[in-house]
Amino acid sequence: MSPNHFIRSSACVAALLMGTSAMADVTAEEVWANWMAQMEVYGQDGISVGSQTYSGGVLTISGLSMNMVNEEMTVSANFDDITLTENGDGTVTVVMPEVTPMTINPTGEVDTDRIVLTIRTAGAKMNVSGTPDAMQYDTSADRYSITVDEALEGGEPMPLTLQANMNDVSSRQMVTEADGMRTTDVEMTAASFDILLAAQDGSENFDLSGQVTNMALSGGSTMPMDYDPTRPEEMFMMGFATNLDYTAGSSNFIMAVTDYSGTTNIATTSMDSSFALSMDIDNFGMSFGAKDVAVNVMGGQVPFPVDLALTEYGASIDMPLTRTEEPAPFAMSINLTDLAVNDMIWMMLDPGSMLPHDPATAQIDLTGTTKLFFDILDPEQAMAMENAEVPGELHSLTLNKLNLAIAGAMVTGQGSFDFDNSDMMTFGGMPRPEGKLDLEAKGINGLMDTLVAMGYMPEDQVMGFRMMMGMFANVVGDDHLTSTLEVNSEAHVLVNGQRIQ
Repeated sequence: MSPNHFIRSSACVAALLMGTSAMADVTAEEVWANWMAQMEVYGQDGISVGSQTYSGGVLTISGLSMNMVNEEMTVSANFDDITLTENGDGTVTVVMPEVTPMTINPTGEVDTDRIVLTIRTAGAKMNVSGTPDAMQYDTSADRYSITVDEALEGGEPMPLTLQANMNDVSSRQMVTEADGMRTTDVEMTAASFDILLAAQDGSENFDLSGQVTNMALSGGSTMPMDYDPTRPEEMFMMGFATNLDYTAGSSNFIMAVTDYSGTTNIATTSMDSSFALSMDIDNFGMSFGAKDVAVNVMGGQVPFPVDLALTEYGASIDMPLTRTEEPAPFAMSINLTDLAVNDMIWMMLDPGSMLPHDPATAQIDLTGTTKLFFDILDPEQAMAMENAEVPGELHSLTLNKLNLAIAGAMVTGQGSFDFDNSDMMTFGGMPRPEGKLDLEAKGINGLMDTLVAMGYMPEDQVMGFRMMMGMFANVVGDDHLTSTLEVNSEAHVLVNGQRIQ
């Protein structure tokens, strides 16, 4: 049973308990009808209700059970009574059971392979207001928690412990329905998330504990109400779109992994982490990052303590997914700022302390435009794209930032080029470029001298590289070089103003 099975299954019931999706209307019965419509995404055959009674403005649902089956697993959950109370002012209060058991197992093997867990809520409140076509959900809870009660693998007990808590949770959701689409906008905050996980497989052990604080999430999705859940790829073709922004304050985790080599201990900390995602049929965007990152690894196959620290790290990508008549923008970036390692690592790389032990930095920021010849999210076109020699064409590329620094040497640069895809002959099969790139380097010669003295680079290779720098770079100071590469409208290649092609 893979961890992905467990995570996806837990998410389904957790979403139910937290009131995600359209769960209410102006009357209790409309609430329930809308809820059942939402649950159709898991299959109508997998949901059963023992009874539902309505009296004095209160709808009581008894004997609700869910049995979600796919090719990988079966997830079963049984709920105690759920009450939906009309407040007399057009709002409905929903009370979910405080304890909900759930069983996860590979399809058809419930007696030999299963995980039984319990989802608990404390101090949960849910109030729904609005109209049948535009509903707002205000939810809060002191705590949502998940614990594992039993784990079997091959009929034998499997040592597995899980305690996960989300504390002081508050969320607001707005759900609207129009033109066959359901749009959900969500804002959620949580004071902290705590986790304790321990697993054992024979002589191998894994232990994890940690906490994330000050979490905030906002986002939304637009989903067709009549798509076929057995063909999720069709969602995008029918207009599905989603976006998500997540931020957190401090994160602290401690892991211990035990195998034949012993126990490896890993500790990580970070601040101000973030994650963003947006996706629809036309475009995909994702970014992530964190500040003040520290990682410590010791034990097992690591013969000495390894300490890594980063002032900041992150990456991003934004790209088109759909064939377009006109070039569409794309972007990507990488940011590793002030990567520092401990002296133990430097002693291995530089036992004579000949190199500057300054933190290393790698920052690259690229933007441009491109045309795709295929719709990536269309399964048939995606298959055809795999067999195509060229899936698209590049029309422009801009280097907004290049900043590389290591061991006392630094290279920076920026530039921009346009590409003429109607001319594939001038530059031997690639589109003809036009533009300029400016580069600046400091400390390169000094770094090469040190690497030669340390035996990392042979002298003849360094001499060849220096000859190239002499041809393509201007000396503007002590171990300070600049170079400008330009391709003009006549397809002439110039380096520092001198034509070389």
